[in-house]
Amino acid sequence: METLPGLLREWRTARDLSLGALALKAGVSKATLSRWEAGVCQPNIPELEAVLDALCAAPEQRFRALSLLAAPRAVRRVRELAGGIPEGPPVAGDLLRAMRLRRGLSSEQAAALIGVESSTVSRWERSEAWPAPDRLHALCFALGAREEEVAALSCGVFRPPDEREEPPVEHLPELAKETYRRALSGQGWLMDLEFLTLLRKAWLPALRHAVGRRARADILASYAASLEALGRSAEARQYSWAVLETARQAPRGLRPGLGGIEAALACVGGSDPSRLTRPAAVQQAVKLNEEWLSFSQEPLWEFFRWRQMAGYLAAGPCPDSDAADEAARRALSAAERMGTGPYYRMGSMTRALVLLRTGRAREAIACLTPPADKVTVSAFGETALWTEVLTAAGEREEAHTWLNRLSALADRLDYPHLRRRVDRLAEQHQERGGQG
Repeated sequence: METLPGLLREWRTARDLSLGALALKAGVSKATLSRWEAGVCQPNIPELEAVLDALCAAPEQRFRALSLLAAPRAVRRVRELAGGIPEGPPVAGDLLRAMRLRRGLSSEQAAALIGVESSTVSRWERSEAWPAPDRLHALCFALGAREEEVAALSCGVFRPPDEREEPPVEHLPELAKETYRRALSGQGWLMDLEFLTLLRKAWLPALRHAVGRRARADILASYAASLEALGRSAEARQYSWAVLETARQAPRGLRPGLGGIEAALACVGGSDPSRLTRPAAVQQAVKLNEEWLSFSQEPLWEFFRWRQMAGYLAAGPCPDSDAADEAARRALSAAERMGTGPYYRMGSMTRALVLLRTGRAREAIACLTPPADKVTVSAFGETALWTEVLTAAGEREEAHTWLNRLSALADRLDYPHLRRRVDRLAEQHQERGGQG
């Protein structure tokens, strides 16, 4: 485990400096340096910076030293050293904020639960201050924190309890994908902790080289896709813009993977086009898709771009049915060229969604087949669309049966936003004269 006392001792001896010689160069007393290296006390920022100057520390070394210092000013300094990379390295406050948003609470609501001001919670989330242990544990209890999250936060800095040997940076995106898959299967309890851990591990490599920046962008994309799938769209967009900015700036061979860019585009535009209710939002989503349409000539990329475009064009108060139909056909054509069943099924769902949104529910039924009985967020989406199409087409009894199945699936996955979607579909069913 890397520690600040160990680093300072290592860097001093590597430069063949005694404690007295370093103290003289830095203008800090020898006794103070000795206490730092012994771990008796922790440095203040100005004195630590003076010592790092005396050691001719590189920017990367400064980051490593400051990131191990559990102090709000150190957090701010670390993020200043981040340079042009958006979204600084994860800190303890980022996990607190993620836990609050996961519960669907405002800072005011979270503050009221433990009897503090909302401004205090905001400062904790920015890591500009840190709660006393009793306040921290009260907040963790109020936010439903897991044991592993409490352990990570109790360090005062974002230092998860997992201290296993660090995997190579190239392997981190695959670990992120595993976390994404667990989240989709209803096992995303530690998703925020796991993603923030991976992002912190990728941060130093991202400062060093383009391969690290690509790995970090791919992790961000998986995190964004997970957040979007779990109904946390505002957070997803925050991370997605960072992915797209990395993709725009990087050389072609070092851009994030196509899957990562696609996930980011879906989150920024809105992976569920039915949520787009304002014409301006629809136009922005369409424009963003058009910008990236020529990014790659691969059929899979073309499929996703046209599929997303079709959903946007069919959304909003004034859907463009002809343009949406054409985009859906292009997506199906790309799926056929790939010759893979899952993508053709996804394309058929898009075609059905376009027909549903443009008042042709009967035609939409012909595009779909009853969903498989699986316990995943993706299966929930398929079942919800099938239920909505049946309801709109007037197939009340069958729609009622599928609504019950959808409700049971939401219970098993246990994500609040899925339950809210079931409730909305139940209201639609009732409005159309369905069974109670």
